[in-house]
Amino acid sequence: MTNITADVKCPYCKIGFEINVDLEAEDETELEGANSFDIDFDEMECPNCENFFAMHGKVEKVDEEFKLVIESID
Repeated sequence: MTNITADVKCPYCKIGFEINVDLEAEDETELEGANSFDIDFDEMECPNCENFFAMHGKVEKVDEEFKLVIESID
């Protein structure tokens, strides 16, 4: 299992916070032969204002490291 962290800014209160994502072995296997895969967060709760929002992004493999890239926040 691999842990990835990313910084996110809430679309409501505009305060940034860090999220942690655990990649299971199956997720890492999905990246074999590919550089990235899409990931969706349907109900992310802001720890500051407690509003919910959705995020869409991708997990990229750079060398031997994984990186979470947030593409949009709804």
